[in-house]
Amino acid sequence: RFNWQFSEYLCFIQRSPANGATAVQQCCYSSWSTGGVFGALVTSGIDKGSMLLYHPRRNPDLYKKYDLDFKDKCCGVAKMCTLYDQRRPSDNCFSYKQPAWTWGWGDPHITTLDGRTYTFNGWGEYIILQYLPSNMEDSFTLQGRMVPVNMTSATQYSAFAF
Repeated sequence: RFNWQFSEYLCFIQRSPANGATAVQQCCYSSWSTGGVFGALVTSGIDKGSMLLYHPRRNPDLYKKYDLDFKDKCCGVAKMCTLYDQRRPSDNCFSYKQPAWTWGWGDPHITTLDGRTYTFNGWGEYIILQYLPSNMEDSFTLQGRMVPVNMTSATQYSAFAF
């Protein structure tokens, strides 16, 4: 998941570092105000995304010192964006791995994230999906309520909460 900030460019910052690391990826895309193609990945210059050594919300002081100030001094003051691009290349999403997805239909037939399918006709409220990383800030829980269908043993989803 990504947080985003709006400027002339739409920039998204990865919410959770991979495997307990501190570095996160920032990707920036052009907006209508840049005069270019809306949504194009910006891969060079001071407005491009890059690998950030520190997350802006988890380590704001280190992020400012080693990410923001470093980029401003290198690209803005010293006009050495080429060197910055070499040291902090923009990710072109070549190795991006799409997250697994799941879905259900009917009364409810469920396909899990690992590809298993089953039918579950339990009446009540259940946790449908839960992600609990080591830092609870990025946790996610999807709850579902299932109710009987027309006085039968079948159930259907009537509400979701996250």
